[in-house]
Amino acid sequence: MLNFRFKDTLEILPASNGVEWLKESWSIFTLAPVKILGATIIYLLFNMLLGLIPVAGPLLSFLLFPATSAGLIYFISSIDNNSGTSFAYLFQFINKKFILTGAIMGLLALCVGAALGLIAFGTFYLLGLGLGTIFILIVFLVLTIGYFCVIAIFWLSIPILVFHDDVTISDALKLAYNAVKFNWLPLIVNGLVCIILMAL
Repeated sequence: MLNFRFKDTLEILPASNGVEWLKESWSIFTLAPVKILGATIIYLLFNMLLGLIPVAGPLLSFLLFPATSAGLIYFISSIDNNSGTSFAYLFQFINKKFILTGAIMGLLALCVGAALGLIAFGTFYLLGLGLGTIFILIVFLVLTIGYFCVIAIFWLSIPILVFHDDVTISDALKLAYNAVKFNWLPLIVNGLVCIILMAL
C-alpha cells in the first residue's frame, strides 16, 4: 500500500485551474467526440435501466455507480493516452472492490444527508423564531458548498482507485478529502462555471 503523506504530496492549485480543467476536458472531447458521446450514452442508459429493475434496481444502480463511472473515466483516459479504446472498458471495473466502494459511499452519503437535513431543519426552525433572511441565505450557501464538497470527494476517489491498484478504498477517500480540502476554491469555480454553461 502506498504511504501517502497527504499534505506534502498534494499541490495547492489556484482558482483559475477550475477553468483550465474544463478547457482540458474539451480538448480531450474533441479528440474523439463520437466515441465519448457513445460511451456516455451507454453509461447513462445502463445506470437508468438498472434503476428500472423492480425492488433491487435502485440499490444495484447505487452499488454499481462507482464501477461504471470508473469504466467511463478509463475509457476517456485511453483516448487521451491514445492507447486504444473499447466499449468493454465501461464494465471492466464491475468487481468486489468497486461494489464495496459503492456501498461505503452510500452509507457516507446517508450520514451526510441526514446531518445536512438536521441542519436545514434547525435553520428553518430558527427562521420561524424570526431570524433574518440573510442568516438563512448564509446557512443555505454553507450547506450547498458542503454538499458539493462531499460529491467532489466521492468523484475524486474513483480515478484514484482506477489508476492505483495498491490503494485501498479508505486511502482513496482520504486522499480525495485532502485534495478537496486544499483545493476547494478551484473546485467551486469549476462547479459554478459548469452551472453557468448548462444554464445558457
